[in-house]
Amino acid sequence: MSRVLSRDSYVPDAIVAAIFAVVGILDATDAAQREGPLWLNLAAQLVLAALVLVRRRRALATGYAFLALLAALALGLTSPAVLSMPLFGLLLFGYAVGARASGPASRAPTA
Repeated sequence: MSRVLSRDSYVPDAIVAAIFAVVGILDATDAAQREGPLWLNLAAQLVLAALVLVRRRRALATGYAFLALLAALALGLTSPAVLSMPLFGLLLFGYAVGARASGPASRAPTA
């Protein structure tokens, strides 16, 4: 059992990603102020769930991809302010980048 739930196990990330996918899909289909095609909003929520799945292995890359996804949502799809999952994404990705990223590339946004 300890091997399944080790620090670098995919199991916790897969559970959180599945929650993000389900709640994100429900959120995107139920949003009263939805903008853009439904299928693109659903695809964005699934991309967010996929980023959550790999956030601890590629922290900096997924952090930047998350910010790009938020920008795409804000520019052409349903605003992240209307959806609930981007708020939780800010918490998850901010922590993952702060805890796992290292080297000069991780300090680039603060320079």
